[in-house]
Amino acid sequence: MLSLDGAPFLTLLAIITLALFAGVIVLWPRLGGSGVKPVAGRVGLFAVAQLSALALFAALVNADFEFYASWSDLFGTLHPKNTITMAQPSPVAAVASAGGNVSAVPGGPSGRNTALVVDGKGGSALLGGSDPKKYGQIQYVKITGPRSGLTQNVQIYLPPQYFQPKYENLRFPAALVPSGFPGSADEMSTRLRFPARLLAGIQDGADRPVVLIMLTPMIVSGRDTECTDVPGGPQALTFWVEDIPTAVQSAYRVQSGARYWGVVGDSTGGYCAVKIPMLYSDRFAAGASISGYFAALQDSTTGTLYGDSQDVRNENDLMWRIRHLPSPPVSLFLTASRQGDENYSATMQFVGLAKPPTLITTDISDIGGHNFNTWYNDVPDALKWLTNTLAPAQ
Repeated sequence: MLSLDGAPFLTLLAIITLALFAGVIVLWPRLGGSGVKPVAGRVGLFAVAQLSALALFAALVNADFEFYASWSDLFGTLHPKNTITMAQPSPVAAVASAGGNVSAVPGGPSGRNTALVVDGKGGSALLGGSDPKKYGQIQYVKITGPRSGLTQNVQIYLPPQYFQPKYENLRFPAALVPSGFPGSADEMSTRLRFPARLLAGIQDGADRPVVLIMLTPMIVSGRDTECTDVPGGPQALTFWVEDIPTAVQSAYRVQSGARYWGVVGDSTGGYCAVKIPMLYSDRFAAGASISGYFAALQDSTTGTLYGDSQDVRNENDLMWRIRHLPSPPVSLFLTASRQGDENYSATMQFVGLAKPPTLITTDISDIGGHNFNTWYNDVPDALKWLTNTLAPAQ
């Protein structure tokens, strides 16, 4: 069968569409007249040609944006088989041995005056109930960072244990949950359903309670920052790795050591989920990348990110870093699909280049793609890995 987003299928659709419109031109005079049959013939012929053109347009859009990677994905019959290859020793042991527990974010809970304003609380429709002791709570928060000067609206999910008396004296691990571009915090809570998926994992005993901080790389309106400190521009990376942890630790019962902090995201968020621990292993011990990439991208959506500096570009290029710099003491979780995912080869290349103390666990599907259906299926495995890799609440 022809691939849904492949050139042969698109070419065939284009030929069929052109042939049908040529048929309309040739047959239209023969279907003249005002009788029922001629009118029905003209309507039917034109409708078929229009449907073919619409199908071609939809196929071209799908091939460009990768909404569906295969026919089974399109018709909802996709049931990918995942092969998870665990790093040895276990990620938990690796994080502990890395000494991350002694590296707190500068400033700490009583540090600089980072502004965090809670604009609202809720999430009962997403979580299945309103009792925070049973379902947790989503808080809608605005954070302004003194180091970066940036402000962003984020969503923070506090798991049910956060509100339970048994845990009232404990501080929790936390994870940044960046979306792809274009994306939003709402996309992570409603479409990929990170809070609800974490809650289900906790209830099943598969996941441990972690505070989720859902955000987007589009900190500056309309611009894909790629979680980068842009020379002479927005300091997006500083905002995420310094300002946000400081603000969250000040306002919530969240731990400050590196082994308590991780990142999990899809696409651009997946790139950031690997980049942040690699660049700041003293503050983030783990990252789970869902169909993330490894190159330092720059296009019309990002603007100039690296100030025309090859050194800055290399600093943000994960493949360059794994080749030329010492491997950092972090644990990474990488998902990819053998079929339908353009990042599969790069993922396996990255895995092959990594050396201890970097530990990598891979979650490879036989079929998938760079789309929400695939990412949605990967979220539970990513959360299970991350919540069991970070140190527990204590």
